[in-house]
Amino acid sequence: MLSNTTVTLVRHPHVDNPRGIYYGQLPGFKLSAEGLQQAQHVAEHFRGKRIAAIFSSPRLRARQTAWVIADALGIKHIHISKLLDEVHSFFDGHPIQELVKRNWNVYTGIPPPFEQPNDVLARMQKFLSSIQRQYAGSHVVAVTHGDPIAFTLLWARGSHIAAGMKPEPYPEPASISTFCFEGVQGNQLPSYARYASTS
Repeated sequence: MLSNTTVTLVRHPHVDNPRGIYYGQLPGFKLSAEGLQQAQHVAEHFRGKRIAAIFSSPRLRARQTAWVIADALGIKHIHISKLLDEVHSFFDGHPIQELVKRNWNVYTGIPPPFEQPNDVLARMQKFLSSIQRQYAGSHVVAVTHGDPIAFTLLWARGSHIAAGMKPEPYPEPASISTFCFEGVQGNQLPSYARYASTS
């Protein structure tokens, strides 16, 4: 019988954003000096653990985080998955103050082709299902973003996910969320889900 498959989702650490914009899927946004230190703390969390693979969102900040973890573990390769990407949002490039006024809700009143909460969750479920099949019985680390983690945690705990909702509570930068799955049954709820801050 296969042992549980474990997936740990890491939210990338603090980002260098001197212009104060909502960067979303915009290219070129890297970790700040603080963020690089946070990534080292995250890497220490995994030191000594047997990690089968490290995956990352295509975003620079996520890739940087994944490589810090990989270097600490002596892993020579990371896998890039678009399923782990930041939300496809109308607000990319808009001032952060605009998002503050909306209470950081990037969904309400926004039409296609931009993503809604269930779109984000659907691709995260697809990612988790693929890991259960390809890495059954192993532990995989995946670096992603706040909303994908938040909606995955809500789903794992059996909470309703509605169109236009802002997920609460919200994972902090450099936080880790761990999910354990029994067998290879696709979009099953995990047998265990835990959120933790590394700060």
